[in-house]
Amino acid sequence: MKSLGVIVARGGSKRVPRKVLRTLAGHPVIAWMVRAALNSGLDRVILSTEDEEIAATAESYGAEVPFRRSQELAQDDTRNDAVLLDALERVDANASFGAVVLLQSAAPFVRSEQIDSCVAHLAQSTANCVFAARAVREPPEWMFRQTPQGTVERLLGGDLIGGDQLSQAHRTAMIPAGSVWAVRASSLRAGEAIYTPPLAMVEVPHECAVDLDEEMDFLVAEATAEHYQFTLPPLPDRRSAQRNS
Repeated sequence: MKSLGVIVARGGSKRVPRKVLRTLAGHPVIAWMVRAALNSGLDRVILSTEDEEIAATAESYGAEVPFRRSQELAQDDTRNDAVLLDALERVDANASFGAVVLLQSAAPFVRSEQIDSCVAHLAQSTANCVFAARAVREPPEWMFRQTPQGTVERLLGGDLIGGDQLSQAHRTAMIPAGSVWAVRASSLRAGEAIYTPPLAMVEVPHECAVDLDEEMDFLVAEATAEHYQFTLPPLPDRRSAQRNS
């Protein structure tokens, strides 16, 4: 299955301004996903952004940036499925890619082999979407939400009593790691949605599922990189040759 990787990065992040350009363990955040993608088995990797500085920084680490995304597709409420469809329309006019892979630029510690696992699972199964996921430490059965009356109620309903209070009584829940989604291009085009059933997932460890949404996440990311001695992957030979040709 021929695969197109689309790294998404917009310049207007609000909670952490310009977050993909911030330095993490010695390199801009955007560099980590660029290098992970380039070292994977993806047939082509591009960056979708509206931001010139992000584009230039990503290119300096080996990324291909064949176009600039429109401002209409760089808003706070822009959905990633619309961004992927835009990328497919721009670079895949002949529908040659069977899989399009969404790669979130603010997920710095994804491994190339995790990207490959998502694509391989997609190719070998009936799933329309395979995404990287991590285990949730807190069972959903223990979660509550505020009511308009100022009280709280159990998120899943009912009462938290008896054996439901024991962690071992619950199956492990999973949540998207915020990094990789491999999607059949045909289902994305037909349904204009990434999460088109049937769905499947590839579990990744917590240290590879750091998602930079808030300032606290950067503290966690720096500590994670130091503890696990994460280093930026090199530019692969085949990409170096393409740039120098």
